[in-house]
Amino acid sequence: MVDIIPTSCCICLCQVGNMAYMARMGLWGPASPFQDFAAFLDSMRKRGVSFMELLAMEMKATGRYVARGLSFKQAEFLQVEAPLVHAHVMQYDAAVGLWQQLKAQLELALQLSGSGDKGIWKNFWAAQQRFFRLLCIGLKLDTVVAEATAALAGGMCVVIGLQSTGEAAADAMGVEPGPLPGFVSPCKELLVRFIQQHFPIHHVQSPEAPSAGLSLDAIPACQQMKQQLLTQVTSLDLPPNFLDQLIDELGGPTVVAEMTGRKGRVIREKRSNGAAGRVVYELRAKPDSSEMDSLNVSEREAFLAGSKRVALISDAASTGISLHAAATAVNKARRLHLTIELPWSADKAIQQLGRSHRTNQVSAPLYKLIVSAAGGERRFAAAVARRLQSLGALTRGDRRAAAGLDLSESNFDSPWGRKSLRKMYDHIVTESPQLPSGVAVSALFKDLLPTFTPAQAAAAETDSSDASPTAPAAVSTEQQELIMQLLQQNLPALSALQQLAAADAGKAVSADAYRNSLDKSGNSASAAAAAPTA
Repeated sequence: MVDIIPTSCCICLCQVGNMAYMARMGLWGPASPFQDFAAFLDSMRKRGVSFMELLAMEMKATGRYVARGLSFKQAEFLQVEAPLVHAHVMQYDAAVGLWQQLKAQLELALQLSGSGDKGIWKNFWAAQQRFFRLLCIGLKLDTVVAEATAALAGGMCVVIGLQSTGEAAADAMGVEPGPLPGFVSPCKELLVRFIQQHFPIHHVQSPEAPSAGLSLDAIPACQQMKQQLLTQVTSLDLPPNFLDQLIDELGGPTVVAEMTGRKGRVIREKRSNGAAGRVVYELRAKPDSSEMDSLNVSEREAFLAGSKRVALISDAASTGISLHAAATAVNKARRLHLTIELPWSADKAIQQLGRSHRTNQVSAPLYKLIVSAAGGERRFAAAVARRLQSLGALTRGDRRAAAGLDLSESNFDSPWGRKSLRKMYDHIVTESPQLPSGVAVSALFKDLLPTFTPAQAAAAETDSSDASPTAPAAVSTEQQELIMQLLQQNLPALSALQQLAAADAGKAVSADAYRNSLDKSGNSASAAAAAPTA
């Protein structure tokens, strides 16, 4: 189109790889620093975000780049913390204990089998990250259901955004359409699959052993440890698939419009008298067919018509679908957009937020970011906040241009957050008395140091009942909270100093003004007295 219509405009997305057709921009080719687009793209990717930001600024200054975005002025943004009740803490800590035991016994099994690393630890940490991500989502469902129910009672419609669906668990289990004993737990299936696939139980043999007819010798100690782990996983109390549970608790498929890419789901049948029936697995669309696209479209139309007042969208439905309160739609109720799972990519987050905030709407949405009280997820939200700020610089050529979502309070990845992190390291290493109230170094390092010896590893081959201590595979909720307190203790003081420096640029800040700012930030008087004068 660019070649046929020389006066046509180019529409650029937020990824540099989508600029291949923009040859008229003069960024590559003759009389430019780059021979072709491949060289240009390779250079952009190597130099990172800062260089892309400079490119946006250069294009904007020369009149070749105009960035326009829908204002988020009327939209409201709130961050809701999902509390961890006692049952949630017990679930999380039990999972932490099992992962710690798995890591210690996996180290022991690798020594006994002589199999070495062979990429097992890469799979271990990847599986652990996916496990706790799914677990954190499951622990937030009570809060999500309460927020959605209250919004529906208040006359609003609800859009719930997440990234994954947990369908891989059902696929791995080979679930077929029909009755099931209960909802499938993706956390439990992920853990079982890792143990079955990666826990070694045989001695390593030479490559010539199979051709020579030699069979693999099983190690009794490793077999017993593997079976013990599988038994413990089976008895572990883990939340079911969050998507299936959300649909079930919000009224079922007749009330909830699901716009995802999964082809099957677990639902609870309704009896003729309205009572809950059996749990069954059903197909949403035929495998390898085009029914999925038409199914998502029909679900969207049902939501816009008002016959279904709750919409669930995943990453597969985060582009090309409008769910806003359009003036032309029957359902003009204000949207409550609940985000329960943040993506690593900031542009994906903005794409999903844009499903309920578009032009020609009668009311702007209310966004609520649901974050659990676990310190690890708050740290993840901080990483996404930094990416959202970078996205504003890339799409508008201006670092100060916000994307509409203010997560500055959660962004620890800042100069002040890094200074606080260095102070936290100093306090831990020197066992400083300036630790926050209730935080002890011994509590921080509880169960975080491996204590098993090579003698224990040798003895375990003959006596598998030898208790092997745990290593830092995961961190309990209590320890996460202690670490977050230690990280955050300096942030109020550092943030207050930053605000004073911005307000009184070029002026000397008095010690009294510094201490007053600390008092306003809620810091203790002892911390203010111990702080150095500015």
